[in-house]
Amino acid sequence: MADNQQVTLHFVHPTDSTQVLTATVGDTSTPDYLIKELVRNGFVNNPANGASYKLVDTKTGKELANHTALANSGVANETTLNVLHSVTGAGRGPVVR
Repeated sequence: MADNQQVTLHFVHPTDSTQVLTATVGDTSTPDYLIKELVRNGFVNNPANGASYKLVDTKTGKELANHTALANSGVANETTLNVLHSVTGAGRGPVVR
């Protein structure tokens, strides 16, 4: 396997597109790892139960697989990634009284 190459990425905040965080990371990093780092560093809040963040390449519109290395997903240097907030699971059921 090749050495871990560095890529510079631009992360766009999910609710305020004027907030962009630029970071240089290894191309073997995964979106799952990067999202945890964005939370740990306070760029985004920890998602509530049933919610998560996804990374989407703004140029291709492609959602990056959580556990696939950036290099394997074709993410190039100077890529801008939207941080999208998603809610998973079923909706609310009927109210029982």
